[in-house]
Amino acid sequence: MSENTETVLWEPPVAGDEADTLVGSLERLRRTLAWKCGDLDAAGLNTRLAPSTVTLGGLLKHLALVEDEYPTRRLLGRELGPPWDTVDWDAEPDWEWTSAASDTPEELYALWEGAVARSRTHGRVRKVPPGSRRLARPLAALSGSPAYAQYAGDPPPCEVPHQTPRALPCGQTALLCGHGHVRQALAEGGPGRLAAYTDSRGEHPSLRGLLVDLIEEYARHVGHADMVRESVDGRVGEDPPR
Repeated sequence: MSENTETVLWEPPVAGDEADTLVGSLERLRRTLAWKCGDLDAAGLNTRLAPSTVTLGGLLKHLALVEDEYPTRRLLGRELGPPWDTVDWDAEPDWEWTSAASDTPEELYALWEGAVARSRTHGRVRKVPPGSRRLARPLAALSGSPAYAQYAGDPPPCEVPHQTPRALPCGQTALLCGHGHVRQALAEGGPGRLAAYTDSRGEHPSLRGLLVDLIEEYARHVGHADMVRESVDGRVGEDPPR
């Protein structure tokens, strides 16, 4: 195991490359959501602003699904694991939203944190130059989870069996094995690397497109979390304290 200074980006770099700008933007939104949803009991996580049925608990569970959906199914072409694989989505298309009310805060935090940790391990972890703004305090301080501690040494080992890559148009391949292959896709094909997923038009989205979709999902829902959290205990602000 090699020692390094790799860490989670605090925000997009001022003049970084495309990959770090996309990943840094996503990390800032994840960090903000953790702050808006953190430190609450069941009543706080189930608070809603009528007539909307959106709750902070529902947001956590929905975004846990999104974090698993994009790297796992769309990029890698793999089926989702638990709890998503046992849901009848045709019968309950909003299951993650409606079922969140029955989950404990510990279960909701762990579900979202685990999904982010998997997605982040799939994603690109970069070496931060001296003087860069980095995650000054781990998100563990906000959520009570070790999932956001700065990496020391290599990322967690891959526990997913490797599979044969699937051929794609233009001679590209989608990497269908587990952890670390968004990072590999960025290294080998850049943000233009095509995903395994095929949309309704028969087209394969790029890794760039998948990351933009993730950013858009978080941007919408962090705005929802802003309003709901203020109604719970008055917590407001653009960024968590450092």
